[in-house]
Amino acid sequence: MRPESTSYTVVSGSSPGPIAPALAEHFDRVGFTVRTVAGTGHFVHLDDHEGFVAALDGWV
Repeated sequence: MRPESTSYTVVSGSSPGPIAPALAEHFDRVGFTVRTVAGTGHFVHLDDHEGFVAALDGWV
């Protein structure tokens, strides 16, 4: 069961990205939200700053 007062987000570059599907599923099970920004690489915030900020919507 996830704690309701804590929220964690992992933002990943586009698929295939640095976060394998099995690892994304693990993060989800332990309380993280995994979001992918299409068309980006390792530096998501530099490759698509607007997409990066949009991926954080509802978290920040």
